[in-house]
Amino acid sequence: PFKLKITYAEDSTSESYIIKTRGSGLFYVTARDSWYPSFGAFNDHTEFHLVFHSPARYKFVAKGRLVKSQKEHGTLVTEWQSQMPFPVAGFNYGDFVTKSASSPKITVEAYSGKQIPNELATVKDQLTVAGLVNGVDSSRFGVLTGGFNTGANTKYAARVGLQAMSIYENYFGLLPFKTVSITEQPVRGYAQSWPTLIFLPYDSLLDATTRNSLHLQDTGEERKFYSLVAAHEMAHQWWGHMVGWENNEDQWLSEGFAEFSSALYLQTTQPQKWNDFWNLKRRELLGVDRKGVRPVD
Repeated sequence: PFKLKITYAEDSTSESYIIKTRGSGLFYVTARDSWYPSFGAFNDHTEFHLVFHSPARYKFVAKGRLVKSQKEHGTLVTEWQSQMPFPVAGFNYGDFVTKSASSPKITVEAYSGKQIPNELATVKDQLTVAGLVNGVDSSRFGVLTGGFNTGANTKYAARVGLQAMSIYENYFGLLPFKTVSITEQPVRGYAQSWPTLIFLPYDSLLDATTRNSLHLQDTGEERKFYSLVAAHEMAHQWWGHMVGWENNEDQWLSEGFAEFSSALYLQTTQPQKWNDFWNLKRRELLGVDRKGVRPVD
């Protein structure tokens, strides 16, 4: 048998960094589909046995099943085994608050930061300076900085994840693994789902009142994103990982089924909003963009 060793190196430019600091104990893990050998993301399925060495003061989570964890001289050494051939591998770590929600069949573990991300810290500092310049309390600007703590909603994220999993299992069948992790990534506006490991943007872990004060959900599309992003990404545990696509022309099916699954989640948990969801999707499909083109054209 052959043993292949690949070493990665960063240069002096931040663009080469795979892990970027985005707050105290908060790290943005980039290059998720290219840091390990493969023949193209989502095209090359294989089993993994991964060993990670990370700072012992932080919590670490990766895709697959945790088989070993120990601390050695300030370093946390963890081993993770995939339960089936997966197309991608990933990890996240940081100074996290952790909560879980369980059913007899599965456990959802949620991880979110104890400290606020740099973007929110910058907003908070700017409001403080503006208040000093104008001689008023920063709360007069209408931004509820007291709600910047994403860790307060960790348990809520775990409950929503478990609720979505239970609904999807009823429709699509059981998954071959028993634990799915939902983790905060300290960037805004987009999420991603890896097998057994979901990355949610920090703004999705803020409460709705705080997001309103930041004008993050002024439109129907934005409100839909925040209310269903966790359910959408959880659906990718089936659509995208258990069931893939044959070529690039079929890749839209993964997102399409995940969005359809979100509608099933909404129909079960908030049936009064189900028609609003489809009316919004209809407007998105039939409306024109700045170039006068419809998505369905």
